[in-house]
Amino acid sequence: MKLKITLVLALVLASAFSLRANAQSISFTDNGSATYVSGYNSDYDVAILDTLKSTYSANKQVTWSVVKLSGPSQWSFTNCDPASCYSAQSPYNYLSNSNTNTPWAIAPNASGTFTFHVVLRNIAGNGVYKLTAWVDGDSVNTAVSRMLNITVTQAVGISKISAPEVKLYPIPANDILNVDLNNFNDAKRVEVYNLIGAKMGSYPVDGDSNNSIPVNNLNPGMYFVKVMDSRSGILTTKTFQKR
Repeated sequence: MKLKITLVLALVLASAFSLRANAQSISFTDNGSATYVSGYNSDYDVAILDTLKSTYSANKQVTWSVVKLSGPSQWSFTNCDPASCYSAQSPYNYLSNSNTNTPWAIAPNASGTFTFHVVLRNIAGNGVYKLTAWVDGDSVNTAVSRMLNITVTQAVGISKISAPEVKLYPIPANDILNVDLNNFNDAKRVEVYNLIGAKMGSYPVDGDSNNSIPVNNLNPGMYFVKVMDSRSGILTTKTFQKR
């Protein structure tokens, strides 16, 4: 009788182990890393990429959150998944895609990349953030996390460079973004990019110092404005928030 009970228990344990080993899941396939910056000349110089891997045999919608654990209060942050980009609102402590209109459905046995950005605002310091992702509707069993550590030893922003200062207003923008080129005589066009580098629009400079570009078609979040010369060289880069 003892032998039979032992055998049955062994089979149960083996079966449980097999199910666990073959369980479908999501996981991070690389390591969150500390990024050190000795100086920068744009608002966005700190970015961390993280790859999420799915072993599910069907499409799964991924929900995620970013929680700020420590860091300068002036630092704001954004996070992009393969479907869209999102920006934390003041006081810049929390961000999630849980109520998005553009959910991310990761394909079977596929990977997707998060791009986490910090807006330094000319402030040096250390920031710690926690990124957590889970299959929508099952945060208890599928949640995976990693820590994102950022250290900035020196911050040297555009405002400290002896060059004409392009001004953007209003910030955040709603329908129209005004671009004051401040006598940037070589400027030929203004281009708008999202945080994953996709061009959202290109607008010729009309010869006036003040130019207005439409942004009503953009989703809420952070964007780059690049001021370009006639040879497609970048004269300066600024960032703005779309409401």
